Amino acid sequence: MAGKYTARITGVLRWLGSAVLNISRPDREQALMARYQVLDDQMADLYAAYRGILELGLEADAMAKINADIDQADDLADQIIQAVGCPKGSSAADARVTAESEASSALMSRLPLLDLPQFNGDLEQWVAFNNLFESIVHSRRDLTPAQKLAYLLASLTGEAKGLVQHLGLVDDLNCNTAGTPPLIFPALTT
Repeated sequence: MAGKYTARITGVLRWLGSAVLNISRPDREQALMARYQVLDDQMADLYAAYRGILELGLEADAMAKINADIDQADDLADQIIQAVGCPKGSSAADARVTAESEASSALMSRLPLLDLPQFNGDLEQWVAFNNLFESIVHSRRDLTPAQKLAYLLASLTGEAKGLVQHLGLVDDLNCNTAGTPPLIFPALTT
């Protein structure tokens, strides 16, 4: 059963690779636009196969290869999207987040809830806070940047909160007029 899903993933990965070859060729602009028009369908097929694999519960070694393929597909899709222009809809990674969250919701419900770490600005506690916050909140792909910032603000107290509470909650980091993502929160260094 896994072979059927991995074959679909490999097929989409090849399709994306050949589409990316059109980016650097001005004479292939029409071909790139044609690929872009069906990119969402190809990515939907990829994530449907990925959901199927996640439901099989394969061993870590097999999943590492599959996850690497999915990461590569995301990168290729992002290259196509960037070459064509800023997307009007959601990013390619949104479908992966949905697939991962649907398949892992049963596993996550078995784990005990963790309280958000608290940080008051004491630099001796920064590394521990940063590592725990990164693993609990920042590394999650199912949270928007605004949600992550809200969790950060809820975790901070005192001087640390005062430094970042003025920042606005922003969700769309992909496209803005300057072409770069806005600052979410400043990095604290020791």
